[in-house]
Formats: sequence, C-alpha cells, structure tokens
Amino acid sequence: MTAFILFTGLLCFVFALMTHIVIWRIWAPKKQLFWLFGIFLCMPLFVLITCANGFQLSLLDSLAAALLWLAMAVAYIQTYPALKEDIPSFRLLLLLEKHPGMSKEDIITAMKQDNLFSAKLDELKNDIFLVKKKGRLELPPAGRKLADLFYYYRKILGLKPGEG
Repeated sequence: MTAFILFTGLLCFVFALMTHIVIWRIWAPKKQLFWLFGIFLCMPLFVLITCANGFQLSLLDSLAAALLWLAMAVAYIQTYPALKEDIPSFRLLLLLEKHPGMSKEDIITAMKQDNLFSAKLDELKNDIFLVKKKGRLELPPAGRKLADLFYYYRKILGLKPGEG
C-alpha cells in the first residue's frame, strides 16, 4: 500500500469526521444513527472520486483507499453510541469527583435520583427503534432487527440475559 492510498483513505475518514463534528455543533439531529451512516458512508465517496480522478488512482488503489475508509467509518459508527452515552460508571466517577468521601449508601441514593433510562428511551424513539402505540412502547421492524442482532451476538459470546 503506497502512502498516497493510505492518505486518501485517511482523508475520506477525516472529511467525514470533521463534517460530523461541524453538524453536531450547529445542530444535533434527532436521528443520529441515520445521519452518521449518511455522513460516514456516503459523503467520503465524493472525496474518493475526486482523489481518484484528480490524482489518477487506479481502480485497485481506489478500492484499497475505500476499504481503509470504510473500516475506520464502521469502527467509529460502532463505538459512537458508547462514546456519547451517559454511562453509569462515568456518572459514578463524576459524582465521586464532585463529592469525595461519599459512603456506599450515599452513592446509591444519589444514583437512584438520576433517571438513566429516560434519555435512552427518547433516543431509541428518535432513531425509530422504538415506537409508542396506544400508550405502550413496542419494537418496530428496525428495533426488532437491532434487538435480534444484539441477542444473537450475545448468544454467540455465551452471555445470558443480564450478564456481560
């Protein structure tokens, strides 16, 4: 792999990352996963096509650059939800940073006051993985596919519900 192929693949990813950051700073979309897929999997095609035409990359070189960009994009999309999530462990660390020396009971009381699931429910509804019908929450087809994906992945790993 030549340095230019590496540069082109990295440029595609950096272009998408910068676009993502600018859009989220100006306007945080409700359907974040939809936008992430659009930004990271569609927009870099323009960079790749421009580089392929402007710098006369061969088809094989273009495919190599696209594979690098795609690998980084998929890895980023996969880790993004965990990075932006309000993780209980991080919340606990921040609580102890603000209030050092808390007892276990004080920590449990403070953590119970925070609603960890409300924001996640809203996010799942915004991304159309969860819908409300007749006052009840249900999984639409996209939500069912996502749940099945995690279910079978955890099953392959040998994890039972509630373990991990």
